[in-house]
Amino acid sequence: MIFKELGWHLDYYFNKKYIGSKRIERPDREKAGYYGRIEEPLSEDLLMKGRMYRKGTVLISECIPLCGRVIG
Repeated sequence: MIFKELGWHLDYYFNKKYIGSKRIERPDREKAGYYGRIEEPLSEDLLMKGRMYRKGTVLISECIPLCGRVIG
């Protein structure tokens, strides 16, 4: 099945626990989903769900497509 893409979002994980997501217009990496996970330190402070993650904290991010209705 082919779906209409509505955009993308980045899921963030800290110590293997989901902490939140951020919507983006275009993917920031080649592979999407679990196989596209990237572990990297934060370049600036990040506020997610009322908790502050300081610059330099290592988070895992995963890029996921947002799919709409079926077009084919």
